[in-house]
Amino acid sequence: SFVRRISGRPSTSRYSPSSPLSLIHVDENAKIITPFQCIIGRIRELLRGVGASKEKRHGSCGCGIGEVMMDSLAGNFPLQLTLKDCFDQHLLESKLSEIKGAKAVQVEQMVADSDLLAEGHTEITAQIWAELELFQSKDLQSAWLQLCRTILQEINPTDLDYLAGQLKKGPVVFEGAQGVLIDETYGFAPHNTWSNCTSRNAERIIEETGVDTEVIKVGVSRAYHTRHGAGPIPTEDFIGELDHLKAGEHNCHNAWQGAFRVGWIDLILLKYAAQATGGINELAITCLDRHNDEWKACAEYTFAKDALPKLTHFKPTFVTMNTEKLIEAMEEAVLAPATILSHGPTWKDRSARVPAKVLV
Repeated sequence: SFVRRISGRPSTSRYSPSSPLSLIHVDENAKIITPFQCIIGRIRELLRGVGASKEKRHGSCGCGIGEVMMDSLAGNFPLQLTLKDCFDQHLLESKLSEIKGAKAVQVEQMVADSDLLAEGHTEITAQIWAELELFQSKDLQSAWLQLCRTILQEINPTDLDYLAGQLKKGPVVFEGAQGVLIDETYGFAPHNTWSNCTSRNAERIIEETGVDTEVIKVGVSRAYHTRHGAGPIPTEDFIGELDHLKAGEHNCHNAWQGAFRVGWIDLILLKYAAQATGGINELAITCLDRHNDEWKACAEYTFAKDALPKLTHFKPTFVTMNTEKLIEAMEEAVLAPATILSHGPTWKDRSARVPAKVLV
């Protein structure tokens, strides 16, 4: 209903479309997440543990992304739905029913094999049964199909030719989906995502268009380290020095990702991230307004021999510095100049910066 209200709202400006969805162009081969894959992905994460066993959780946004990628990587073609499929109503309904049937078999086996339910974890049992009840709802499939029809009337399916045209017109910004440290290859398993979070996807797509264009890679980092949910963060603040950075309506605890965690900037991981993405040309540093002028940065660890590759049992060594020294330390870590600084939430709070020295 929210989508319908938005799309039916009259334009208030000659620059504003009647629907924000009409501004969106989606590749016709983009993978579509069905509600059944979303629910099974949630159950899969719930079954990894609760209470004292929560460290077994991988971390999830609860939206089914991992489940769809799992089906895709397994080469299970009947369980793969693309945007192009959605424009064929018969094919869409057929595939959706097939996906629901296959996921029903999978979840039955998952629940039967789980020790947690047998051990009587009432909290997790209630959550799983709530998800199963939604899965079995008679209205779920029809409601989702109706939502699809509404969205498909607004968005613009596209392909590489459209992107090639945009590249020829002028600058195009490719934004990474998530941080490099949870990349499917360079992140720290099992607390990583199912997709490539480096610049390689953008570089490949540009190459496939055949357009010869300049590519500038801008790495973006906060002035401190963050992680939403489970996974390693060696510089995590456990003594409350950075508690003020946890407040906010956007970065808060939720049932799937878990707690929003913060720590001082980790120059070792910052360097690693820049190297993992093949190096960067420039650095943008955000959230410089969130703390005072006295920062800490980790430049080295002491750690146990068995600490790698999960990045656990690391003891960071911190150096205290002011904001300008922090910026310079981050530049040296990534071997790129910090050319964009952010001291607030809007575009008006951004400023360009001329680096103090050339980094090689």
